[in-house]
Amino acid sequence: MSCLSWNCWGLGNSRTVRELHLLVKNKAPNFVFLMETKFRRNKVERIKNFLKMENSFIVECRGLSGGLTFLWKEEIDAVLESYTQHHISLKVKNSLDGKTWILTGFYGDPITAKRQGSWQLLRRLKPANDLGWLCVGDFNEIVSTNEKSGGMMRPCSQMESFREALEECEPSDIGFVGNKYTSSNNRYGAEFTIERLDRGLCNAIWTEWNPRAMVLSLTALNSDHCPLLISKDNPQQDISSHTKPFRYEVSWAQREACNKLITEEWSRPRLASNKLNYVIEGLKRCQFKLQQWSKQAMSGSKKEVKHKLLQINILQKCNQRHMNERIKVLKKEVVKLLEEENLKWKQRAKQKWLKEGDRNTKYFHQCASQRSKVNRVIKLFDDTSQEITNAAAICQQFQDFFQDLFTTSCPQNIDGCLAATRPKVTEEMNQDLKRPYTAQEIEEALFQMDGLSSPGPDGYPAAFFQQHWNIVGRQVSESALFVLNSKRQHG
Repeated sequence: MSCLSWNCWGLGNSRTVRELHLLVKNKAPNFVFLMETKFRRNKVERIKNFLKMENSFIVECRGLSGGLTFLWKEEIDAVLESYTQHHISLKVKNSLDGKTWILTGFYGDPITAKRQGSWQLLRRLKPANDLGWLCVGDFNEIVSTNEKSGGMMRPCSQMESFREALEECEPSDIGFVGNKYTSSNNRYGAEFTIERLDRGLCNAIWTEWNPRAMVLSLTALNSDHCPLLISKDNPQQDISSHTKPFRYEVSWAQREACNKLITEEWSRPRLASNKLNYVIEGLKRCQFKLQQWSKQAMSGSKKEVKHKLLQINILQKCNQRHMNERIKVLKKEVVKLLEEENLKWKQRAKQKWLKEGDRNTKYFHQCASQRSKVNRVIKLFDDTSQEITNAAAICQQFQDFFQDLFTTSCPQNIDGCLAATRPKVTEEMNQDLKRPYTAQEIEEALFQMDGLSSPGPDGYPAAFFQQHWNIVGRQVSESALFVLNSKRQHG
């Protein structure tokens, strides 16, 4: 699904119509939302037919300004939800999964004095909690000063009113790829002004359903505003399209089968040249077995919860005290499955301030979805300010940057620089720092780590070692001491 949103600034210009036709032809959007059409219904209908869009809803212009149009394809299941002079909302039903959501085309009032009315309208448009919501358009306002360059300073009260409306409606900004500034006054010199007035917003439910959604800022030819293409799937090459790496899930430890698997694999004999490689080999074996086990054991947890809840419901209906024990067992199993789900999303969300044991799976899921969206790298700029969008080139750019950052520049005359520096570390302190590390220090350091923080390159977070320390602890400590203390002995 994709939606093209554009403040076309009048469809009376044949060049604008040709540009719109080119956009629809090249991008093939399912929906087209147009603002400031400045046309009556009959003329917009002709353009609809020219674009080969079968369905439409049109809000006619008033005088020589205004006018909104929503166009959509025949195969789209969409009905009108509501409309005013400043918005059109459609209720859309996905053909594949049957999910229903609201698509709103929004046009903020261009008159500053009437802008508060736009924010009141936006608050009223917020759908029910169980509906996804995508809101696109020209809001005629910026969120902060960094969304404007040139011209007079925007009054803080105007931006604050917009921010307050967004906070109450609870949508998140999808962001953008391409030109940050979507509107230009096309003037010269000190009067030249560019702003980010057009954007795509969505609520947490829509984000959860469409984690890969993005907004592309397209080139503007005949309008002061850039067209926006909102797509549920990344139309550009995504750096995350490679094979999914192994990641140990903290929730796996809730299953006795997981603990048994790790115990068996860890106890098998291994060939290794030293203690460090011995542990690395053990972790590789566990990784292979855990990947196989998790595909079979953890793939249907949601279905399992539904099935057990159905069983409980049936048993409760016919229970005459003789089913109490069976119902009790099933309830414990459901609670355990829900806790696994909670841990799964808690690990992804990385919200450190929440207390251990809080169950708020929906919140964790939304945090994880937002992190995924923010962490996605679409493009980079190299040292020469050249834009890089190719996935392999982006990877190479990261590698080159950090290799250069951590490569010594071979400085000269360090002793001369330090000669005038008064020592702060006493000999007693120095001897204490130079003493060999102990197994107790390794264990204490490990258990002070945040178990749910990002894993290492091998896919294991600190929680893996904390959960299975009684199994892997001795050999992990020995391998760490082998590395730390051997380095000390060899300088």
